[in-house]
Amino acid sequence: QVPRDLSLVSFESKTFYIAGTALAIFKTPDYEVGKEAVSLLFRKMEDSTRKLEPVSVPFTLEAGETCAPPVA
Repeated sequence: QVPRDLSLVSFESKTFYIAGTALAIFKTPDYEVGKEAVSLLFRKMEDSTRKLEPVSVPFTLEAGETCAPPVA
């Protein structure tokens, strides 16, 4: 049973429900992710040999009802 036997977490941009249960999510900012992706794409198009550094986009955890601490 979730979350007693298994914690379930997903990456989403908004609260998501499965069978009426709020899924625990890492809430991702869609606009910022898209903006960074386009920026990386343009830089790569300018110089296809250029090595691009990883980019981090901050996210938050929305606990929901599908995540629990491990059983001791």
